[in-house]
Amino acid sequence: MRLVLVNRFCNFLKLVRFCSGSSRSVSSETPLRKLLDQSTSFGEREVQEPELQWATLPYADELPAHKPQPQTDPRDTAVLLFPGQGSQYVGMGKDLLKFPAARELYDFASSVVGWNVLRVCTEGPEEELTRRCQTCVMVSSLAALERLREERPSTLERARAAAGFSLGEITALTWAGALPLEQAFRLVEVRAAAMEAASRDRPGAMLTVWLAPDARLREAIRRAAEHARASDSDAHCSIASYLYPECKVIAGSEEVKQLIIYEGAADKSAAQGT
Repeated sequence: MRLVLVNRFCNFLKLVRFCSGSSRSVSSETPLRKLLDQSTSFGEREVQEPELQWATLPYADELPAHKPQPQTDPRDTAVLLFPGQGSQYVGMGKDLLKFPAARELYDFASSVVGWNVLRVCTEGPEEELTRRCQTCVMVSSLAALERLREERPSTLERARAAAGFSLGEITALTWAGALPLEQAFRLVEVRAAAMEAASRDRPGAMLTVWLAPDARLREAIRRAAEHARASDSDAHCSIASYLYPECKVIAGSEEVKQLIIYEGAADKSAAQGT
């Protein structure tokens, strides 16, 4: 087998006039030489097409490999963190109405989505606010920045980064200018509609759990799911999100959720949540 492989390799080299028995270097006219010349390496010559630089070179022209970062005092900077759905409550936004820019933001959002965002935020009812919470939370988050701009303008001037939790990621991208405002509102409406359709197609429940150091959440999920399947073949449950150390979100059938809660209450070392 080894001899066959060697012969096959030499036959390939003969095709490119390389395996001739002599020690001369690869001819500049051979396909192999051309292949080597066009191969990518960290020391290759300048690429003629600028748009391909990031694909073929470690760094673009005139960009240092290790750009020194200035020392930053955390007291002189700010980071914006935006909330996700689930943080809504009837009456949110009322304290923002005295700021004209915030009110204008609610009006603009309403014109984009086709329903009265401010009314749902401030008056509810709770069922409608829950159904439309994503747009309400996003608009209220951006409106709160208008209040911040009026009362503490230096905070926004010192902002160096923005982040968000779930829906809040879209809000952060919008504030940073990565998403145009109108498109962001439409995106959130589509996101909310898709999530609602998915929940109707397969109803379920979610549970946030805080774990004791010796908790065995996966084992608890397995036992609960097996017990539920005895009466419901569609029962399911899994870890849906890792929020932070010792805190996770599980999602699945309502019956499995209740069994997890029961096990958490019965065994302090298991999982407890809401």
